[in-house]
Amino acid sequence: FLLYGTSGTGKTYSALKLGDSFHNYLYFDLDGEDINLLKDAKETDRLIKTLEREKGDKISKDNTLLIFDNLFDLKILDKFKLLIDYKVIVITSLVSEIFNLREDFIITKELFFVDFEEYLKALGENILIDFIKTSYQTGEAMPFHKLALEHFFNYLLFGSNIKSLDNYIKNKKNLNIIHSREVINGSLSTTSIFNTDLKKIKDIINVIPKEFLKDNPKFQFNLINKGARFKDYEDSLNVLDINHLIIKVHNLNDIKLPLSKEKDEASFKVYYNHPSLMSYKLGISDSKLYNSPSCQLILMNSYVSFFLRKLKITPYYYKSQGSLYIPFVFQTRKGEINAFDISLKINDRSKALTTFTNKYNISRAYKITLDNFTKSDKYKAIPIYALFVLENEIY
Repeated sequence: FLLYGTSGTGKTYSALKLGDSFHNYLYFDLDGEDINLLKDAKETDRLIKTLEREKGDKISKDNTLLIFDNLFDLKILDKFKLLIDYKVIVITSLVSEIFNLREDFIITKELFFVDFEEYLKALGENILIDFIKTSYQTGEAMPFHKLALEHFFNYLLFGSNIKSLDNYIKNKKNLNIIHSREVINGSLSTTSIFNTDLKKIKDIINVIPKEFLKDNPKFQFNLINKGARFKDYEDSLNVLDINHLIIKVHNLNDIKLPLSKEKDEASFKVYYNHPSLMSYKLGISDSKLYNSPSCQLILMNSYVSFFLRKLKITPYYYKSQGSLYIPFVFQTRKGEINAFDISLKINDRSKALTTFTNKYNISRAYKITLDNFTKSDKYKAIPIYALFVLENEIY
């Protein structure tokens, strides 16, 4: 079983937690000396004895889980054929390399950061989830709207990071600063194995917040330094993007299928791969989030980009030559064009979504705000915390 995903998504955490359900588990770090245990292996029995000797513990086919973490050399995967009759989890952060994997004896699963529904479940708020789903079905106001917003704001601050969430549940402390730094360091470690300039990777990661502090958010290379150009950073951006370390959202030149052919290669936004990292890099505290509409809007957009990426939907945005702007436009698996307009209040930018849907005959349009559920003949209006109810509808 191959578990993959970006740094900080809880791959090791999940594997170790599963290991607790076995009689015993053995952990091997393939980014260290443990990689040598596999390199010269040719026979199953000899490899098992080597692993047992290394860890001083017995390995049972049915009752022992073998965890091999931090795989950065996929050529080693072939060695795991020797362990095909054993319970094995291999963990890697090389997201882009998995797409080219052709090993048919391996089952793969990608892990993402925590979404808001998962956050509520972790807190034991299953009844609140049911109320949110019921309000979406009926269109009636959700009776615990204020409570849901409080949970959502906390989620934005630290809840999408599984370590921060786990620590909060156990100790009621927000340690997102520490865990966000770990995510960044892990991301840098992942990119270091590619033939790319690590300084440019750091430049991109550090400049993203500046993009969203402008009135017209758009990634501009001169924010890194004067004279910086797209071609100077193209390879570094690509490495970050294909490994799901950032989320690139391109502007669309026109609204027609397939949307991928209408994207403007030179005009795009760059989001971090989960909202709690955005809140950390922007230095947003709980008091600042509650009192700053601009910070709320930035993190709402960050969450939407993450939500769509987790559904493996490619998000775009649309900015016309005039003033028409739609933050998220995307194509569903059914080949339909859907749109999200994001604002703080239901009446903010009230004409934009209607104008857009009428002009381009959009299949479904949604107004995502901090307001409660509201009935509308023009579009579906839902609160940002209820985004998960759309999963089956837009997938």
